[in-house]
Amino acid sequence: MFRHHVVTEYCTGGGRSAFFCFCNEERPKVKAKYPNYAVGDIAKELGKRWEACTSRAKYEQMAAKDRARYEKVSSFNKHTHSCA
Repeated sequence: MFRHHVVTEYCTGGGRSAFFCFCNEERPKVKAKYPNYAVGDIAKELGKRWEACTSRAKYEQMAAKDRARYEKVSSFNKHTHSCA
């Protein structure tokens, strides 16, 4: 029998970058505007929008907050949880 990995808030892959914070916000807009786009096409559109983005500071702040959250969870995780 296979052992399934349970993902919790303690098992994180790392802090998100500013680009990923941007993508989380923009992806629904792209999918709504281009419903027939494949995953790769959506990624290309997000890349174009990121290049044209003038409010990167907003996403840099979001990324900094996420990095702080990750550091807090990561230090807690090292002492009390195993996510392997």
